[in-house]
Amino acid sequence: TVMEEIAIGLDEVVAIGYGTQKKRDVIGSIASLSADDVKKISPNSIESTLQGMAAGVQVNSGAGIPGAPQQIKVRGVGSISSGTDPLWIVDGIPVVSGTLDRSYDGETNQSILAMINPNDIETIQVLKDAAATSIYGSRGSNGVILVTTKTGKKGQSKIDVDLKTGISNWAKSDIGYANNTDYIEIMDIAFKNRGAGEYSIENTIKNLDGGSETMTREEALATNTNWVDAISQTGSFYEANLAISQGSERGNSYLSFKYRKDESNLKFNSLETYSANVNLNYNLLKNVDLGYRMFASFTDNDRLKSSDGRAGVGGWAQINSNSLPWMKIYDPAGLNGYWNSKAAVNALAGIDPINAQSNLKTINVLAGLNGTWHTPVKGLSLKGEFGLNYVTNRARSWRSNAIVITGAVAQETKYDIQTANYNAYFNYDVPIHEDHILNLV
Repeated sequence: TVMEEIAIGLDEVVAIGYGTQKKRDVIGSIASLSADDVKKISPNSIESTLQGMAAGVQVNSGAGIPGAPQQIKVRGVGSISSGTDPLWIVDGIPVVSGTLDRSYDGETNQSILAMINPNDIETIQVLKDAAATSIYGSRGSNGVILVTTKTGKKGQSKIDVDLKTGISNWAKSDIGYANNTDYIEIMDIAFKNRGAGEYSIENTIKNLDGGSETMTREEALATNTNWVDAISQTGSFYEANLAISQGSERGNSYLSFKYRKDESNLKFNSLETYSANVNLNYNLLKNVDLGYRMFASFTDNDRLKSSDGRAGVGGWAQINSNSLPWMKIYDPAGLNGYWNSKAAVNALAGIDPINAQSNLKTINVLAGLNGTWHTPVKGLSLKGEFGLNYVTNRARSWRSNAIVITGAVAQETKYDIQTANYNAYFNYDVPIHEDHILNLV
């Protein structure tokens, strides 16, 4: 048997908070992903890059619609009453994470992190244990995820263009709902068992709040509505990326643009994203390095309302509670051509933009400036960093009197989030032996 030598990347450089170290020198638990790892899975968001790619990291995809937040847990749930999300740091800047806005009528919230372009990622480091996250204090109690974005490479000038498109469908759309005849037969048995005679279609409609259009039993037996198909469509996406980079003896630059349009598997649900990223690093003076980076993103999210009860909101929640298989979808005599749209039983009427709308527009800006002075003392440097993350959004929600018994309802909210972070520290590398270095921060 011949034993072969295998390189396991011990000389790989990883980010560890204030600086970098070789993997062989790191005592904490760190999982690393490279740009090649990210490219292999072609993720649609920075959160989904971690799914199945880092040991000890659990990613739950949540609602599965464009821009929906994903739950990330590093080594399980670390708190009962406090938050369980890890701390995200992009190019040394702690960023705002979590969800945008709130739900008026059951809309799925949008993730702030979904606005960051995965194609700009150079590396991702997941700091998992106390030794690795200690420098961040209590903020790192649920783990820390360090994201480093791409820069230009010395001696290289590149232009990358990436175009992609695709379609999607439900993995399983038949989830066991009864058809019209089965439902009516089951209800007939239930009514007869309690001595109430035959299940009455007419009485069921009369008991609906806001019901106006009627049906006979014969019409109900001839109508078999698949409400899942009624609110579903073939999803699709189109994405275009452009990246320009260059590097020289004095520094490097990286510039990227992205456009993406997602059409959900649910009708009338879409997300449009525009983003740009600038990363500049230059040696302006002999002993002074300066770096500047800015990321800006804009999203336009047409969200779906989804709730049951008498709110007049359609979608999945209404299918689960009120929309029955013998009920019609359309009726020329109904408001906007829908059958009993006010009765909170028509799942399609409740999400059609002619009857209800919910839109969320968001701007996310992440900017950072850093400088390093290499002092005359060999190995001693002073570094200063300033980072700013600014998020602003505007949400509008409207339901017409065609689906709300009490009349039309409209709401609008706007809010801003701003975080700033600044650091200044000395870094001293002291060679002790040809194989050892003492690093002081």
